Amino acid sequence: MSENHALAPLPQRTLDGWHRFAASGDRDLLASLLSEHIVFRSPFVQSPIAGRPATLLVLTTVVQIFENFRYHRTFIAGSHDAALEFAANTANGGSRASISSNSIRPAKWSNSRS
Repeated sequence: MSENHALAPLPQRTLDGWHRFAASGDRDLLASLLSEHIVFRSPFVQSPIAGRPATLLVLTTVVQIFENFRYHRTFIAGSHDAALEFAANTANGGSRASISSNSIRPAKWSNSRS
């Protein structure tokens, strides 16, 4: 049995905004998407990072470092949960390393479920 899920309008707009940010690196656009109470979690970071300023610093730095950033799949699980599968390259002293994630699950979109 297959289930089809669709994001609610606000999470869908947030996801669309995320893709615009990833393509442009626009810090102001990203700031408008993040809750003041965001907690950034990543399989590449040992401890969660709390707060909008720290999350902005991490994510804006990442989009500057990654090259050839591309998404492979988007997973939707209910009206407010999504995960993105991506790959990217980094330049490190002339060498390149591929970075990919099986699934990055962002924090829930705000407390309002609209």
